[in-house]
Amino acid sequence: MRTIEINVPGKFIISGEHAVVHGCPAIATPCDIFLKASFSPFTPQKLKVTLKDFDYSETLDFGEVRSLYLRNLANLIKFQNGELEAHQILSKPSDIVFHIFHHMNEKFRFPYGGEISISSEIPLNSGMGSSAATIIAVIKLIREEFSLIMSDVEIFRLARKIENLQHGRSSGIDPATIINNQTTYYHDGRVATLNFKETPLKQYLIDTGKPESTTGECVSSVKELFCNQLFGSTLRRQFASVTDKLRDALERGRIDQTVALIKTNNLLLKKIGVVPQKLMEFAQKVEENTGGAFKICGAGSIKGDNGGIGVIFSEKSPEQVCEEFGYKILASK
Repeated sequence: MRTIEINVPGKFIISGEHAVVHGCPAIATPCDIFLKASFSPFTPQKLKVTLKDFDYSETLDFGEVRSLYLRNLANLIKFQNGELEAHQILSKPSDIVFHIFHHMNEKFRFPYGGEISISSEIPLNSGMGSSAATIIAVIKLIREEFSLIMSDVEIFRLARKIENLQHGRSSGIDPATIINNQTTYYHDGRVATLNFKETPLKQYLIDTGKPESTTGECVSSVKELFCNQLFGSTLRRQFASVTDKLRDALERGRIDQTVALIKTNNLLLKKIGVVPQKLMEFAQKVEENTGGAFKICGAGSIKGDNGGIGVIFSEKSPEQVCEEFGYKILASK
């Protein structure tokens, strides 16, 4: 029996978290932390989804998959009408995989089913694009198994649409960056690859612990701020300005400007309530000990002390201060 396998990277946002959902530009980059997925075909019209990290498997026939698909769409409408929270759209992690399969089956009419198996190094609810990586991996597996003609643009559009089920409203930056697989400047669905000049500034991915709030909860929490008639437009301009200036600083290799703008970005994220106080204290220690700058690079958290994944831009290693706070360095580049 033939099995197709695929690896998809995670990503982290350098600038523009949350603001990108409201039409502002953002910068993100892939990382060397991967999700692995496989597809093994079998004859019956059934789909088995195995999530190794959850020690979970579920098998549904095509009719049951269709029913789940329709329920997900109904829940999305309820969310859009304010009747559900974003995290209530899907009932369990496997739902998104079944949903993708049926969505594509509606168009292409697959003659058989199979098993989709997923394992991931990408931490959940961390801001590293685990949902987008899952979605893209599943779409690409199905494309290859059934020899479908789908461009990267078509995969992006479908992935962004499906990601709404996970977060309520997808900006598109996660699938765009993962598909592009390079440092990406993203604005309203438009993608540009950044050309970095060599710089001694390293980027360290830091795990500050699993947030107590989900990405969907954080997105819903800050929506009111960005949409506020009095100061929403000012907030959007501030985020957009930092991102555009940071793009220029990165491409020109301007170290001091890069560090200053990373700090400013983190302060803006603090302003909208997604950076716990403990992480602001950590950012101050990073600055004092390394001369660099720290910021969260995902949704952050609206409660608790943990903020998921953050990034440090620094010429010096932040290992000592990370040990002091009990944070783990996941990767560097």
